[in-house]
Amino acid sequence: MDILVSASSHACELTGDQIGPPSPQSKGANFVEKSRILGSLREPMRRIGFACASGKFVSDRGPFRLSVGMNSASEQQGRVLAVNPVLGVAHKAIQARLAAATDNGHWLRVATVSRPIGYAMPDDRFTQWRFAADNLDRPATAVADAVQDFGLPWMNGMTDLNTMLTELADGLSHAEEFKIPILLAELGRREEGRDHVESKLREFAGENHILAQDYRAFAARFLDDLDKIN
Repeated sequence: MDILVSASSHACELTGDQIGPPSPQSKGANFVEKSRILGSLREPMRRIGFACASGKFVSDRGPFRLSVGMNSASEQQGRVLAVNPVLGVAHKAIQARLAAATDNGHWLRVATVSRPIGYAMPDDRFTQWRFAADNLDRPATAVADAVQDFGLPWMNGMTDLNTMLTELADGLSHAEEFKIPILLAELGRREEGRDHVESKLREFAGENHILAQDYRAFAARFLDDLDKIN
């Protein structure tokens, strides 16, 4: 039987005392609501320095924003919902420059680098935690423990821009073709950023799909800004 997931835009406003039993609408469908999972995680994540906002757990660190998104998946083995935490680190200035260069505020809400937590753990593999309607606190504590023991060391490492650049160059994060030149410019390596963009433009030559169009628009703004600096 599939376990359906119900998300709420205000899910992070729940406290442990407010979790309660499944709603009448959800009980018949045998699913664990996403809001109940987030509610059970709120206190253990708070103890390690993360607050819940817009469906993820965040910790502000000056120029950086650490985040743990709780990706969820349906299961077919009993009343279980599996959670796969995804670690993220955003460099606020880089994301702001990406938003300006693409005229897209989406960049302000996402991480510069990200990684499913299992790939920051010793086994280096996909890892998930199963929740059931009558078993929320134990897996919530286990998730927070994993974030503290393995997620935070990885995220703290990503607050070094050279380490972040290596992570992006390994292709483990999304949209690195946009992020790498901005990061190079942030490091003062502007000509390397220019070379990266011009190389990608050559790759997209003759292509007219959405990514190619978006990248050409981004490149024009990025290169124009470099010329103004130089």
